[in-house]
Amino acid sequence: MATVESTRLALNSFQGVAGYPLIGQNLIAHLRSNLNIRVPIQNVPGLTGNLEEAALFVKGRHAFADGSFGHYHLQITAAGGAKTSTDAEAELFKKIPDIDQFNVLRQASAQDVVITIRGIGEMETQNPASSVRLDAEVDEYGVQRAFVSLAASVRDGELWDAMDRAAEDVALLFAGGRDYEVLAGGTSFPVAAGQPASSVIAAVRRRDGLGTTHHEAGALWMGDDPAMSVTDPTGKFQNVQNAYAIGPAILPRTGSPNPMLSGIALARRLADRLGTPTPYVAEAGFRALFDGIHMTNWQMAGLGRFIVVDGALEAVPDPSGELGLLWSTDKTPADFVLRLEWLRWQQNDNSGVFVRFPDPTSKVYNNQAWVGVNFGFEIQIDEFGWPDQAGIHKTGAIYAQPNQNLSLQPAHPPGQWNEFEIRTKGQTYTVSLNGTPVTSFQNQDPARGLATTLQSSSYIGLQVHPPSPSESANAGRVAFRKIRIAPI
Repeated sequence: MATVESTRLALNSFQGVAGYPLIGQNLIAHLRSNLNIRVPIQNVPGLTGNLEEAALFVKGRHAFADGSFGHYHLQITAAGGAKTSTDAEAELFKKIPDIDQFNVLRQASAQDVVITIRGIGEMETQNPASSVRLDAEVDEYGVQRAFVSLAASVRDGELWDAMDRAAEDVALLFAGGRDYEVLAGGTSFPVAAGQPASSVIAAVRRRDGLGTTHHEAGALWMGDDPAMSVTDPTGKFQNVQNAYAIGPAILPRTGSPNPMLSGIALARRLADRLGTPTPYVAEAGFRALFDGIHMTNWQMAGLGRFIVVDGALEAVPDPSGELGLLWSTDKTPADFVLRLEWLRWQQNDNSGVFVRFPDPTSKVYNNQAWVGVNFGFEIQIDEFGWPDQAGIHKTGAIYAQPNQNLSLQPAHPPGQWNEFEIRTKGQTYTVSLNGTPVTSFQNQDPARGLATTLQSSSYIGLQVHPPSPSESANAGRVAFRKIRIAPI
């Protein structure tokens, strides 16, 4: 389904783009047959006592007249049981069988072995009869649906025949030169020693329909030549900027194994290619406190946590409602300018930036996040101004400090980045929001906001704020990036 829907999306999205007619061609899946046989336990040398589930994987290939090869494999599973057993996977894929089935297995004597020989073969590439195209019918959103055509070519039929013959040869090996049974449709067909399974049931009757494997692939195949492939070797659409495909759809050929694992590997490769982060480098004169990747110089105090998402530190409040503080272990200059960007997802998201507080671990607090509150100052992030909408509780203000000159400015809407510039010189604190001054504050408390000296250090931190009463659980989700500092 992923291949079909990815191709449908590309067909609906890139009409008029060079190479568009290639999209949806080269649809491939797998040929599949199932041969189920039952042989007496004595036919299989070395089997004694209790029998457990067994599985085997056998690879094969067929040489075509032109010297090329088609590939297939046989998935073989076997289980011992009574003479009426018909399931070669009685215990396979079952971590805990149901109690009734468990009792059946306990009481059954392994008189026979049921063996399933499942053949999986690759399909020919670039078959004009196999493709995905847009249908005239539209879905409930008015978007054209996909029409899928999947047909076996002459070469596919030849490979399928060869694969079925190989399965019959393996069945004869398990029969050990003795009579055996072919199981199909709830019926047992006796087969004389040395005779192929097709002597009692034609090979075509043992075949699954095309597409029933759900292994569709190839319709957005990758290659080096834009004129001969839909995507390039990285999965990027050949003639489209910044658009990529992932999964089995980009495989030019699948072989016989399930293409999903290859598709996952290609998706991971693309994620590594696109998602490899570039460390943030601050502008001249500034030092980055967070490079967008590593948190080695940050430490958590209190509850909640921060995670790194797309080069930013994103706050995750603790469900208990306790405050948290992520603080940089790099001591700040005595006087400094701090610049950073922050983003909120909801209008009522709440957080803050703390400056000039001592090492939280130096105080004996049950929750050391409160060291920043009691000994430093918070530059508030809260458009609502909880609990009373007072200016000293709103974005850009020095939180809860009455003696400041406020000129409040609205933050950008949720989902957009804002920038703070925070300056500390002596005991004067100034804050700008998105380039516009918001407040100027003169600290009069000798126990708070102490600058770094030779004897003691001060730090900056980011708040994890729990939801306030009546607020949703997301009310503390705020992200920070481009955090840098410079001495004044």
